[in-house]
Amino acid sequence: MDQCMLTQQLYFSGIPLAVGRHNLLSLIKCNGVHGGSVIFTLLDGGDVIAVEFFGQTGWIEVTAYNPAIREIEGKFDVTLKSDKGELMRFSQGAFKTKLTNQ
Repeated sequence: MDQCMLTQQLYFSGIPLAVGRHNLLSLIKCNGVHGGSVIFTLLDGGDVIAVEFFGQTGWIEVTAYNPAIREIEGKFDVTLKSDKGELMRFSQGAFKTKLTNQ
């Protein structure tokens, strides 16, 4: 792998639009997403998946949601696992973003 061509993506899906702490395992059950509602992908060259990690345990907390401007913010602490059994942990994470219609 060319280290200059590696890119990373951390993807969250199915986050409830409600203030409160949400257990990752509960979100997996509700969403039916393969492996979870959190996915980390390492891309080689922008389009070839080198490594993928799927959510296993942890939580996502929505601390504020403004439906008028479609803005959500919160924090998270999650542990992800690759198909090879490797673990990756994101702790003390935070997010603030506008929601899209996609």
